[in-house]
Amino acid sequence: MNIFPTVDSFISYWARETPHRKAVVCDRTNEEISYSDLESLVNYLCALYSDRVPPRSKCALYLDDTIVCHALLHAIFKLGGIAIPLDSELGQTTQLNMLRHAQADVIFMGSDNIHVEFISDEVDTATLVFSNSLCSHQPIGGEANSFLSLSKDSEVAMIAYTSGTTSDSKGVILTHRNLVSAYESAAIHLCAPKVVGCVFRMATLGTLGIHFFYAQYCGATTVLLPKLTVFNANEFWDSHIRHQIDFIYLVPSLLKMMTHISCAPKSKLKGIVVSAGSHLPKVEQDKFQDKFNITVRNIYGLTESSFAVFFGREVSGRGTNDIGPACSLRARVVDDNGNDLPNGCIGELWYEGEMVSQGYFENEVDTKSTFNEGWLATGDLVTRDDKGNFTITGRKKDIIIRGGFNIYPIEIEEAIEFEENVIDAFIMGGENSVMGEEILAYVQVDNATQVNQSEITKRVRKRVGTFKTPDRFIFSTRNVPLNAAGKVDRKQLMNWFREGLK
Repeated sequence: MNIFPTVDSFISYWARETPHRKAVVCDRTNEEISYSDLESLVNYLCALYSDRVPPRSKCALYLDDTIVCHALLHAIFKLGGIAIPLDSELGQTTQLNMLRHAQADVIFMGSDNIHVEFISDEVDTATLVFSNSLCSHQPIGGEANSFLSLSKDSEVAMIAYTSGTTSDSKGVILTHRNLVSAYESAAIHLCAPKVVGCVFRMATLGTLGIHFFYAQYCGATTVLLPKLTVFNANEFWDSHIRHQIDFIYLVPSLLKMMTHISCAPKSKLKGIVVSAGSHLPKVEQDKFQDKFNITVRNIYGLTESSFAVFFGREVSGRGTNDIGPACSLRARVVDDNGNDLPNGCIGELWYEGEMVSQGYFENEVDTKSTFNEGWLATGDLVTRDDKGNFTITGRKKDIIIRGGFNIYPIEIEEAIEFEENVIDAFIMGGENSVMGEEILAYVQVDNATQVNQSEITKRVRKRVGTFKTPDRFIFSTRNVPLNAAGKVDRKQLMNWFREGLK
């Protein structure tokens, strides 16, 4: 039997087993808290807000990097509420649409949050303001310290929004059982870390899950490091070693940046690096592992399945470029009609398991198209080898259809990233009246003055053929724009193309 029936039970368990172990260390705000004190803070917040958060009430919570915010999230769980994490950096229209769609009963935000006025004016919901300082933590005796959890494993724990769209909001319904099953699988098939490093701001379930919930399932310490940029890349490994971090998540663009900018540390690094969010080319994965002598594993998952569900592989201490076999779930590779394909064929990845959501909140159309009798249609294209290992080849919606033929961006991106001066590359399709779509390439380079587009185009053409060679390039030193989940911001990038390709 799983010792964790619900997500809030993670902290309660480790507060009993290892009360003095640090649960969170925040370099950003110079705060830290033990599991015992974090449990006390959660219980205090439960007592403080129990009259405002009855069981099954929907509680929108604007996320930030403070310990109090994280404790409040667990308090919502413990009170039997349904958490709706929100990113404060989304546009106001997007925030309002999410709040209205979720039908939030209560909204929690920091006392310094600038959104209070427009939310109060536009949403007919009670708004609570809470302090983001641990100085406000005033334990209130036995009532707080003995607060009994009202959450149940079968109850909905969270409605997690997958995007900032306004017309087709996708709030993924996740139960405690979904979430706990996902973290249990990761602890078994990936690793059980002791110290988890974080270089992202808290904005989505993705960043919450991998840095907090998964860490707390394992009884680990979460270390909130400064956001990783080109300006502090060389200090990153010093912090990694100082905190004895043995698990850290870096999106491919950050891995590539570190390879090009950061110096290798003198001391041996502990643990592993995991990468997800977009495709990591094998050449970049190998460069990173060679330079820093640390394993990089490709993991894969969606909000619809709570967490990562494929955990990559490693051979002789080096991560492979595939995402590994299906673990704790069943997976298929299917064609456009949902028919199973043989090994070696490119098809859409479908999978089912205890961690998979039953659908989207108040969105029957997308639920029917995405969840097929328990099977999650991911929209991602994969191949499976004879040993059962899966490799991501792209997303169905990212396929470029040129002259009636399908072109997969990943192949072209990898061809461009062989170039010495290239840090990152991203391929998109643009409208073309003759061919249907043209191929656009945004290429981030170390030094734009050293770029010889003619020579690079020749070499790329030799690698992928004339038909797949980009029609237009932008070479720039600017980072590829990312959203809060660490994925490429396609809308922003297309704006750059329009600006640069006039």
